[in-house]
Amino acid sequence: MVLLRGPARITVSAFVSIGGSVGPLPVPGLVPCVAVLTLLVALVLARTPYGRRLYALGSNPGAAPLALIDPVRMWTVTYAASAFFAAAAGVLLLGFTGSAYGDVGQPYLFQTIAAVVVGGAALVGGRGSYFGTIAGVLVLTEINTLLIGLGFRPSTVQAALGLVIVLLVSLYGRERHVSATI
Repeated sequence: MVLLRGPARITVSAFVSIGGSVGPLPVPGLVPCVAVLTLLVALVLARTPYGRRLYALGSNPGAAPLALIDPVRMWTVTYAASAFFAAAAGVLLLGFTGSAYGDVGQPYLFQTIAAVVVGGAALVGGRGSYFGTIAGVLVLTEINTLLIGLGFRPSTVQAALGLVIVLLVSLYGRERHVSATI
């Protein structure tokens, strides 16, 4: 089942195409858009009441209501924003692969969790940053590209990423904040 047809399909495919370019830059249009989106999200998280409330809720959900933060409202808004970005990512993935099926994003699930862990977010909550997650994405993309370029099978690449996660979680688990939470 193909959801995009005609000019929309061509536009989205050109936007995410590896061989695309933006003016004189030999990068797809997606790259500058992600850079701008990263800055906007970082600004929202750092400079708005929503961002401060979200970090406060993540740091201590029990104390958030005492700071007059409505957890249900924050979760609702945050999950709605997450759903919007997931839908946009699905459309971009559709433009990249050219086909749609139920498990098209399945290979990216493990890499998403790995990027958050590599970026420094604690799995038990209370610590992490958006720029750290972006750095984790870039590091894992480079590791993935390197291992595939060296001729490793996809299963071996997944095992290597799993090893990276296990090592980082064991290092993060030694921190006082995390060990006290567990």
